[in-house]
Amino acid sequence: MMSEVARSNNRDHIRVIRADLERLPLAASAVDLVLCIGVITHVKRERAALAEFVRVLCKEGILVLSYHNLLNPFALIFMSTTLIKKSTGYKQSFHLRRFYERVLAAQGYQAHAHRTPVVPGFKWPRPLEAAFVRLDVCAIGLGYEPILEFRPQPPSR
Repeated sequence: MMSEVARSNNRDHIRVIRADLERLPLAASAVDLVLCIGVITHVKRERAALAEFVRVLCKEGILVLSYHNLLNPFALIFMSTTLIKKSTGYKQSFHLRRFYERVLAAQGYQAHAHRTPVVPGFKWPRPLEAAFVRLDVCAIGLGYEPILEFRPQPPSR
Protein backbone atom coordinates (compact mmCIF):
# COMPACT_ATOMS: atom_id res chain seq x y z
CA MET A 1 0.00 0.00 0.00
CA MET A 2 2.79 2.41 0.83
CA SER A 3 4.26 2.02 -2.67
CA GLU A 4 0.86 2.85 -4.22
CA VAL A 5 0.65 6.01 -2.09
CA ALA A 6 4.19 6.99 -3.11
CA ARG A 7 3.28 6.64 -6.80
CA SER A 8 -0.07 8.40 -6.43
CA ASN A 9 -0.69 11.78 -8.01
CA ASN A 10 -2.72 12.62 -4.90
CA ARG A 11 0.00 11.93 -2.33
CA ASP A 12 -0.15 15.53 -1.11
CA HIS A 13 -3.70 14.77 0.08
CA ILE A 14 -2.94 11.37 1.63
CA ARG A 15 -1.34 10.89 4.99
CA VAL A 16 -0.44 7.40 6.14
CA ILE A 17 0.37 7.12 9.83
CA ARG A 18 1.47 4.32 12.09
CA ALA A 19 0.24 4.77 15.65
CA ASP A 20 -1.59 3.26 18.58
CA LEU A 21 -5.21 2.95 17.42
CA GLU A 22 -6.46 4.10 20.81
CA ARG A 23 -4.42 7.34 20.68
CA LEU A 24 -4.07 8.58 17.12
CA PRO A 25 -1.79 11.62 16.73
CA LEU A 26 -4.52 13.59 14.97
CA ALA A 27 -6.81 16.42 15.99
CA ALA A 28 -10.53 15.82 16.36
CA SER A 29 -12.39 15.94 13.02
CA ALA A 30 -9.07 15.90 11.12
CA VAL A 31 -9.71 13.26 8.44
CA ASP A 32 -12.29 12.36 5.81
CA LEU A 33 -11.58 8.63 5.75
CA VAL A 34 -10.30 6.00 8.16
CA LEU A 35 -9.35 2.76 6.42
CA CYS A 36 -8.78 -0.14 8.82
CA ILE A 37 -8.46 -3.43 6.92
CA GLY A 38 -7.23 -6.54 8.71
CA VAL A 39 -6.28 -4.68 11.89
CA ILE A 40 -9.19 -4.11 14.31
CA THR A 41 -9.46 -7.81 15.16
CA HIS A 42 -5.95 -7.75 16.65
CA VAL A 43 -6.53 -4.75 18.93
CA LYS A 44 -6.96 -5.47 22.64
CA ARG A 45 -9.54 -2.72 23.18
CA GLU A 46 -11.62 -2.62 20.01
CA ARG A 47 -14.29 -0.28 21.39
CA ALA A 48 -11.63 2.28 22.36
CA ALA A 49 -10.12 2.09 18.86
CA LEU A 50 -13.55 2.55 17.26
CA ALA A 51 -14.21 5.58 19.48
CA GLU A 52 -10.86 7.02 18.40
CA PHE A 53 -11.74 6.53 14.73
CA VAL A 54 -14.97 8.46 15.29
CA ARG A 55 -13.09 11.21 17.14
CA VAL A 56 -10.71 11.89 14.24
CA LEU A 57 -13.35 11.67 11.49
CA CYS A 58 -14.85 14.91 10.21
CA LYS A 59 -18.62 15.43 10.26
CA GLU A 60 -19.13 13.67 6.90
CA GLY A 61 -16.24 11.22 7.45
CA ILE A 62 -16.29 7.57 6.42
CA LEU A 63 -14.90 4.57 8.30
CA VAL A 64 -14.09 1.41 6.32
CA LEU A 65 -13.07 -1.68 8.28
CA SER A 66 -12.89 -5.43 8.00
CA TYR A 67 -13.44 -7.88 10.82
CA HIS A 68 -13.23 -11.62 11.45
CA ASN A 69 -16.71 -13.04 11.05
CA LEU A 70 -17.85 -15.44 13.76
CA LEU A 71 -20.39 -17.00 11.34
CA ASN A 72 -17.81 -18.09 8.80
CA PRO A 73 -17.47 -21.89 8.69
CA PHE A 74 -13.68 -21.56 8.96
CA ALA A 75 -13.77 -19.33 12.05
CA LEU A 76 -13.31 -22.32 14.39
CA ILE A 77 -10.06 -23.26 12.68
CA PHE A 78 -8.70 -19.73 12.98
CA MET A 79 -9.94 -19.43 16.57
CA SER A 80 -7.99 -22.57 17.53
CA THR A 81 -4.84 -20.99 16.05
CA THR A 82 -5.45 -17.96 18.25
CA LEU A 83 -5.69 -20.14 21.36
CA ILE A 84 -2.38 -21.81 20.51
CA LYS A 85 -0.63 -18.44 20.08
CA LYS A 86 -2.30 -16.79 23.11
CA SER A 87 0.76 -17.24 25.36
CA THR A 88 2.75 -15.04 22.96
CA GLY A 89 0.33 -12.12 23.43
CA TYR A 90 -1.29 -12.71 20.05
CA LYS A 91 -4.87 -11.48 19.89
CA GLN A 92 -7.51 -12.17 17.29
CA SER A 93 -11.19 -11.56 17.89
CA PHE A 94 -14.23 -12.80 16.01
CA HIS A 95 -17.54 -10.97 16.05
CA LEU A 96 -20.88 -10.82 14.39
CA ARG A 97 -21.50 -7.84 12.13
CA ARG A 98 -24.04 -6.63 14.68
CA PHE A 99 -21.26 -5.92 17.22
CA TYR A 100 -19.76 -3.20 15.01
CA GLU A 101 -23.17 -1.92 13.93
CA ARG A 102 -24.25 -1.44 17.57
CA VAL A 103 -21.02 0.18 18.74
CA LEU A 104 -20.91 2.64 15.83
CA ALA A 105 -24.67 3.32 15.77
CA ALA A 106 -24.24 4.64 19.31
CA GLN A 107 -21.73 7.09 17.79
CA GLY A 108 -24.16 8.14 15.04
CA TYR A 109 -22.89 5.92 12.20
CA GLN A 110 -24.78 3.58 9.88
CA ALA A 111 -23.26 0.43 8.32
CA HIS A 112 -23.16 -0.56 4.66
CA ALA A 113 -21.81 -4.03 3.88
CA HIS A 114 -19.59 -4.91 0.91
CA ARG A 115 -19.29 -8.32 -0.68
CA THR A 116 -16.14 -10.19 0.24
CA PRO A 117 -14.84 -13.70 -0.47
CA VAL A 118 -15.42 -16.57 1.95
CA VAL A 119 -11.69 -16.67 2.74
CA PRO A 120 -9.69 -13.93 1.02
CA GLY A 121 -6.76 -15.03 -1.13
CA PHE A 122 -7.69 -18.71 -1.07
CA LYS A 123 -8.26 -20.40 -4.43
CA TRP A 124 -11.18 -22.83 -4.17
CA PRO A 125 -11.69 -25.84 -6.44
CA ARG A 126 -14.12 -24.82 -9.20
CA PRO A 127 -17.09 -26.93 -7.96
CA LEU A 128 -16.86 -25.38 -4.49
CA GLU A 129 -16.40 -21.88 -5.86
CA ALA A 130 -19.46 -22.36 -8.08
CA ALA A 131 -21.45 -23.59 -5.07
CA PHE A 132 -20.45 -20.52 -3.03
CA VAL A 133 -21.56 -18.26 -5.89
CA ARG A 134 -24.92 -20.10 -6.22
CA LEU A 135 -25.50 -19.92 -2.47
CA ASP A 136 -24.43 -16.25 -2.46
CA VAL A 137 -22.42 -17.02 0.69
CA CYS A 138 -21.22 -13.46 1.14
CA ALA A 139 -24.73 -12.02 1.02
CA ILE A 140 -25.91 -14.31 3.82
CA GLY A 141 -23.10 -13.14 6.04
CA LEU A 142 -20.63 -16.02 5.94
CA GLY A 143 -17.64 -14.22 4.42
CA TYR A 144 -14.51 -14.62 6.55
CA GLU A 145 -13.41 -11.00 6.66
CA PRO A 146 -16.35 -8.84 5.60
CA ILE A 147 -15.83 -5.17 4.83
CA LEU A 148 -18.14 -2.65 6.44
CA GLU A 149 -18.43 1.00 5.52
CA PHE A 150 -19.78 3.37 8.14
CA ARG A 151 -21.19 6.76 7.26
CA PRO A 152 -22.87 9.29 9.53
CA GLN A 153 -26.56 8.55 9.97
CA PRO A 154 -28.81 11.01 8.16
CA PRO A 155 -30.59 13.38 10.53
CA SER A 156 -34.03 12.17 11.56
CA ARG A 157 -36.98 14.28 10.48
